[in-house]
Amino acid sequence: MDAEGRIRLRLDGKNGFLPSNASTQEMSDVVKLMYDTPWLSYGKVLIEVKDRWFN
Repeated sequence: MDAEGRIRLRLDGKNGFLPSNASTQEMSDVVKLMYDTPWLSYGKVLIEVKDRWFN
């Protein structure tokens, strides 16, 4: 962690990020926050939600 309490990721030079367990969990948590409602298709996703995902 850095001085502000954030986990810093770095490439391991081979296959992924270090620290791997912490980075995997953090990335999963972020993705889960973005998908809070089931959508039948991408076309059914509200414009406001798409803006939140990509902006």
